[in-house]
This record gives sequence, C-alpha cells and structure tokens, in this order.
Amino acid sequence: MGVELMFGKLLKIISRLRSKIIMKVLFMPVVRRRLEEISRTYEFHDMLELDEKQEVHLNFAHYLPDTEERIERLRRVINKRPVAIILHGPSLTELEERITELEDYNICYFSLNDFWAVEKHILQKINRNLSVVQCSGLPITQVIDNSDFLERQEDNIFISERDSFRPPAIPEGFDLDKFIKKYDRKLLFFTSIFTSIRIKYGLFLPIPSIEYPLHFPRQNSFSMLLSLALIGEASKVVVFGGDGGRINTGELYFRECASASGYSEPALERSLMKDTKIFNVTMPFILEKVYKLYNLRPVDIVNCSEQSHYTPFRKLSYDETVNLLKSFKKDAGSDC
Repeated sequence: MGVELMFGKLLKIISRLRSKIIMKVLFMPVVRRRLEEISRTYEFHDMLELDEKQEVHLNFAHYLPDTEERIERLRRVINKRPVAIILHGPSLTELEERITELEDYNICYFSLNDFWAVEKHILQKINRNLSVVQCSGLPITQVIDNSDFLERQEDNIFISERDSFRPPAIPEGFDLDKFIKKYDRKLLFFTSIFTSIRIKYGLFLPIPSIEYPLHFPRQNSFSMLLSLALIGEASKVVVFGGDGGRINTGELYFRECASASGYSEPALERSLMKDTKIFNVTMPFILEKVYKLYNLRPVDIVNCSEQSHYTPFRKLSYDETVNLLKSFKKDAGSDC
C-alpha cells in the first residue's frame, strides 16, 4: 500500500507539472495566434452546422425549472440597456468619486460576491440599486446575512449555482429547496465545471454547448457574469473596477472587498493574476460560443480601466466612458 500511495502521489505531481507546462506554452503569443486560427476554422464549421438547422433547441433541463423563462426575465430586467458590470478592482475608486456623472443615464448595474460594498459606497449616491448580482465565489451565507437584496420588491435577479449551496459554504440545516421556493422568481442558476486547457482540446472549450448552454468553465466569476449579461441581451457592456490585479494605486481590491476571504494578500494576488491569465486566453472563445448558441450579435464591451491586466477588450478612460454612454439618457420616469 505504501508503494501504491507513493506512486499515486507521484502521478499527481507529474500531472500538475504537465498542466503548468501546457499553460505556459498556451500563453506564448505565437502559440495563441496559431490556436486562434485553428479555432476559427472549427467555429466556422460549427456555425455551418447550426445554420443548416431551422431552429436550435438549447437544453435547459440541467438547471432550475423553467430556466428559459428565467432568461427571459433577465432580458426584461436589462431591457436592451447598457450593462455596467462593477467589479472590485482598485480603479473603482474613480467611479466612487464620479458616479454622479452617470445619475441620469439609463444603465442596468451588475456586480458580484461582496456586492453590498458597491451599493453602499457608490450606487447609494445616485439612489440606485444593483439589478443583477452573482454570488458563487464565497460562502453564500454572506449574501443571506449581509444584504436585503432577495427581499426587495423590485424586479432583480440573483445568479448562482447549486455548488455554492453545499457545505462548508452553508450552515448545517440550510434547506436549499425552501430557499429556491421562497425566492424562485429572482433566481437563475448556471453550472461551472473544471475544464482544463488540455492538448486534446487545445482551446476548443466544450462548454457552453447546445446540450449544456449554461455550463461554463470554472474560472473567475467575471467570465460567467459577462456571459450572462450578453445572454440577457445587453446593448453594450461597460466594466468598472476590472483591473485583474494590482495597478498604480497600490491596493489589490476596492475598500473592504475580499477582506473576509481568509487568505493573505500575497496569496490573493497570485490567485488573481492566475485567474486573469486564464480569462485572457479563454474568454474570447467563450464569447464566440455564447454569441453563436444564443444567436446574438456581438456587442461593444469596454473596460474602464486603462491599466487593466485584462486584454480581450478595449480600454477607455473614465472621460471616454462617460462620453460613450451619453446616448443612454434615461427617459422621464424610467428606472432600472
């Protein structure tokens, strides 16, 4: 048994080393360009297959009941408006200082995890709330205990997945079925799975797909939230606080965000930079799949963080972003 145990541990070490080597190779610019060329060829053939069919039926049976209607509800909440995804990078300080410039703009606000800090320090200044939040990367009891989001009378959406409601993320005795029944109209669940970038796949991510349209690679929450903003038919997406790591402010996160993670700052920074690198490689391919599966036209996605480590989207200053949003003035009496 001792020999077998040692052999098993050795195999695990070899597997981890191999994965690290593969990731380094895939991040090389020359390799990335070649994989992108190959991927476009495969995507083209996939598109032909979809176009040959009169109608594509996505299978939502793996998720909450009536998920198609839940997606339609998300679309009604967004209502073809631009979506502002508010992340927790230190550049968010400028949005905190300038949020009143967006007071009269018809924007639908998204955020995730420690979202109450965004409402408390930023959106309260213009008497607005988040319309869509996603919590899947922290103990879910923080959401239940620290926010009245689910109790609000307004039409808002809470995005998560079943795995977020498993121990140790929830206290003993928590009844998920009762939770779903109580907040049914506000809930939309996806599924994230470990989908390694392997040589046999290259960057041909098997999800999302027709059979699993709300399955996503298990990586940073931003990737899922952005995908769902597009599935919700946002007319444009503007990302605030999307730094993907430390920038010139010296801080790693905005205010108290992630302060309860339990990890040291160096460990958080290493994890954040790793997540950002994976996002930069995989997100363009995930977006292509989302556009194709849901028959969506690509929309403009901009990152209001000029020093951001995220690379898939163009980066704009705050002045440029405010100018970009000027055409979205709220109509009299409208609200998010």
